[in-house]
Amino acid sequence: MKSNRDFFDLYQQVNGVVCVLIDRNTQDSIDWLQKFVESADIAGIPRSDIRVCFRDPTEKKSQLNAWIKDNNLGGKVQEGKILIFFHKPPKWLFKDNIDVKIVVTNSYTPINEPTSSVWLDTHPCVCYLSEIKPTPTRKQKVVSL
Repeated sequence: MKSNRDFFDLYQQVNGVVCVLIDRNTQDSIDWLQKFVESADIAGIPRSDIRVCFRDPTEKKSQLNAWIKDNNLGGKVQEGKILIFFHKPPKWLFKDNIDVKIVVTNSYTPINEPTSSVWLDTHPCVCYLSEIKPTPTRKQKVVSL
């Protein structure tokens, strides 16, 4: 999918949890999140559906944690329908047996983090959200939506 709008059109047709995996090479995660949330607002997606499930360490002194709080994107994960992770999913996602309908990533190259790599390779529905067409891995077929 080339745009957030395409993603939200698909999301509105899915009944269940969607996980977004932001690539570690994303230059500015706040900028990416701002654009994503702005697109959600335009699509009529309530912010209560979106949960940012990662934070920066306090010693990094970034504005990410405050931005998440100011935009009401924190809170109980169980209440979220779009769960956003940075680089890899947490162990609780699998331990709690959360039924993830779609995994979305903005990575256009294969991810070398083991958990993320296996998750993307084995999940039945993985979408790539980027202007750049992803580099497929072995036995993977990429279809443009």
